[in-house]
Amino acid sequence: MFEKCSFFLNDMNPISHRLHSFVAACSFIAAAASPSVSHAGNVVLFIGNSFTIGPGGDITIPAIFDALANAGGHEDPTTVMCAEGGKDFQYHYESNQSYISQEPWTHVILQNFSTQPTHIGNVTEHMTYGSLLYDSIMANHGDTQVMLYMTWAEAEANSIITGTSTSTTFESTDEMLTELRTNYHALADELTEANPGKLPVRVNPVGDAWNNAGGNLPTTDPDFFDLFGSDNHHGNWYGYYLSACVHYSSIYGESPEGLYPISGLKSMGLNIYSDRAAFLEEVAWRTVVESGLLSQNIQIDFGAEANTTTSTLGDSWNNITSTEGSVDGTVLSGLSTSTGIATEIDLTIVSRFNSSDSSGTGVSALYPDTVSADSLYGNAATYNGESNLTPTIKLSGLEADSAYSFTFYASRAALGENLQTRYTVTGDRVYTVDLDVHDNEDTTTRTGILFPDASGEISIELAPGPDNDSAYDFTSLGALEVDVQPHSELLFTGQPSSLSVEANDTAVFTSSVQSTRSTQVQWYQDGVAIPGATEQSYTIAAATTDLNGSEYTVTVTNGVDSISSTAAILSVLDDLTAPTLLSLGIAGEFAVELTFSETMDAATVTDVSNFQIANRGSLIPVTAVSLSVDGLTATLTLASSVEGHVVLSASSNLLDANGNALADGTVITNAGSIGDSTIYIDFSGSYFVSGVSETWNTISPSASIRAAVGNGTGTPYEFTDDLLASTGISTHIGLVMVDAMTNTNSSGTSDSSAPYPEAAVVDAYYGHGDGLSFDNFVDNGQAVFVFTGLDAGKLYDFTFFASRADVSDNRETNYALSGANSASGDLDAANNITETLTLSGIVPDVSGEITLTVSVGASNNSSYYFYYLNALEIEVRDRDTPILFPPVSFNNGDWVVDWLGDGALWMSTDLAGSWTEVTPTPNPPYVDDGDPSGTCFYRLEY
Repeated sequence: MFEKCSFFLNDMNPISHRLHSFVAACSFIAAAASPSVSHAGNVVLFIGNSFTIGPGGDITIPAIFDALANAGGHEDPTTVMCAEGGKDFQYHYESNQSYISQEPWTHVILQNFSTQPTHIGNVTEHMTYGSLLYDSIMANHGDTQVMLYMTWAEAEANSIITGTSTSTTFESTDEMLTELRTNYHALADELTEANPGKLPVRVNPVGDAWNNAGGNLPTTDPDFFDLFGSDNHHGNWYGYYLSACVHYSSIYGESPEGLYPISGLKSMGLNIYSDRAAFLEEVAWRTVVESGLLSQNIQIDFGAEANTTTSTLGDSWNNITSTEGSVDGTVLSGLSTSTGIATEIDLTIVSRFNSSDSSGTGVSALYPDTVSADSLYGNAATYNGESNLTPTIKLSGLEADSAYSFTFYASRAALGENLQTRYTVTGDRVYTVDLDVHDNEDTTTRTGILFPDASGEISIELAPGPDNDSAYDFTSLGALEVDVQPHSELLFTGQPSSLSVEANDTAVFTSSVQSTRSTQVQWYQDGVAIPGATEQSYTIAAATTDLNGSEYTVTVTNGVDSISSTAAILSVLDDLTAPTLLSLGIAGEFAVELTFSETMDAATVTDVSNFQIANRGSLIPVTAVSLSVDGLTATLTLASSVEGHVVLSASSNLLDANGNALADGTVITNAGSIGDSTIYIDFSGSYFVSGVSETWNTISPSASIRAAVGNGTGTPYEFTDDLLASTGISTHIGLVMVDAMTNTNSSGTSDSSAPYPEAAVVDAYYGHGDGLSFDNFVDNGQAVFVFTGLDAGKLYDFTFFASRADVSDNRETNYALSGANSASGDLDAANNITETLTLSGIVPDVSGEITLTVSVGASNNSSYYFYYLNALEIEVRDRDTPILFPPVSFNNGDWVVDWLGDGALWMSTDLAGSWTEVTPTPNPPYVDDGDPSGTCFYRLEY
């Protein structure tokens, strides 16, 4: 497996004159390094391979990053790419030192070969050459921020993901992603620990963002987002845009949300849709925030004016001197973080200190000598003519949803006295912590997290602690550290409610929270953690009477904050309600499935004599019954196959778990019979229909499926054995592909006047002309699909939609259907918005199948003879000539009359007498619960 790319030297990019690409090995050697120059903005070097090159040409990940930076209003960065397909850290260390020494880089982003930091690569070389590259970067410019580009796991459909972990494969995408995450962070931690005077190495979590966006899900998952190219390895346009957004957020510490429309990327030719770009921007920002990459630390030294603390690289200090601290109303504006980044946080002296004291230890292992040697102090008793000095400071300009915690330090010679200081910190909650500062060297005291008050402020008051026995009630503050966790607010938006249920009924407790970070959930019963109860809702499948009065709470954490709900009480009442049959569905050729309203008694449900089944004029014996673990679902095994309408009679001998009997004469008909219905199918690449009332079936072909099926010579691929009707019910109609098309694209229409939802028409499954090679596939010019499990008593109408926007040629596609009869027609996909093709009245063959062949139309003149299938609508209706099945008698005296087709049911008690139409007009099947002792005849008129 190699990261392959076609690349070239490109010294001028239309996005920015500062953006340069150095991508070919020969270019590395031939190009001379330019002299260092001063830059107003960031100077960023990307080192990597095709995962950094991205789409290539003018659109690379550095190019997209550069455009985002400009769109975000930042000083135009100098952005340079040193990348070559398939190369690793060792290659760049040995071959590209000239580029590392080219500029005083503010940031260098290192991307290794995609599998190197995993068990199928070489983790030792990852660590070794990552360290050597880091050393070269630091030798060039010691102030550079080094970032590691954590790449993504292969797609779930990639052949390297096999379900088994071997020396050359991964069990799952999760296994690969975990190894990438672990070993990129291990390298960052090792480099940071070994270089304490340098900026900490950070990991840009691109792989986590791909996973959070849904890129590693199976293609059939409704939350799948296709970020991969046809090889299920490299990215597509969306994947590379997401990657660039992560780098942008990691470097600038801000969200890229809303930048795509103003970033100039459309003019570059980045082939993505704005709504999808907005989703990826949100995912990138959320991933960076959740990674903790943006947490901040603010350090403030309180002390003598002549002993302030000087900031060094990666260790910036703010200073409050004795002159500033002894005046009410002093404001220190724009506190800087420990990494030297200015914030909008202001510090105000609300109530002043007395002065400074310089009798601190000066030898603390925690802080510089200038911090530990002195402090500012207050005094409650009279000292030097001043009394009642209880210093109070206030931080303002704080973010409402950021979490803050405070660490206090002071040191002072005590002369045998206890100098305990109490620090009271007030925001949305109050923390009180104490510290005895006498002769202190390395002890601090720290609050838990709190959020600002409604004004965006947190105040800190100093007072003598309860053990303070100094003569003047001294209080001291030498150093204050403020730790900031952005976007950490965690709130319940829905608390669990108390419930009353009958015995053995289901009880569901739910909660909901608001959090911009990922959360962890744990439910408790009577204060004891419930194993496995880690979702926002907790379900008790069958509530037993011993749970009556139990209390249920949930605790939610987001890595920073933790909140616990109020208690919800479960009341379990005696069950006096009779069970009911909720549904009957066909569960296979020889099985039906029943669902009950409550937990059933296994002994009565598994007795086959308690059931009778009628299907198409026959009484079908039940040979076995099984009951699910929760007692709610029964599966009946039948002596012969069933199709169409199924009618079941259940005995009142059926009992629920508490002995309540099913109502006498219970009869139910399967809801799974599709009758007259509609089926919608979306042949999808990246977009999935959602937010509509109709159910859509998503068919997502992939390169691996294409390879397996081939041009009708490989293994047929079953997309599904149960297409759903628009109402959501099962049809048990299968869809099998026996001849593959080329690939999917997202180049269809997005016009709102199209006949189907945008997500169904904007992407397509496409093929190309016979014998031509395109996208690494030689297509035979057609695709063949087989619809299975069809009803011989039905007619099927097929409506096709195809669209390819922004083309100037003819892309006519031919659709041919074959069953017991056949039909065909053409539709030109070129720039199509509203046109469809309908082929009506198709009858299944003797095997219950209809074959669809999609191929190049006769008028198609596109360069590769492209043909398309975006969306398919199937109308299922009764045949024109009805069929009446013989009536079936149940033990309870009911008669079941079933038929196919349109017709009116008539009945008579005497063949020689008059006939009466059954009213109101029934749909099949009809259950006649009249007098069982009489004679009745039925006929169907049409």
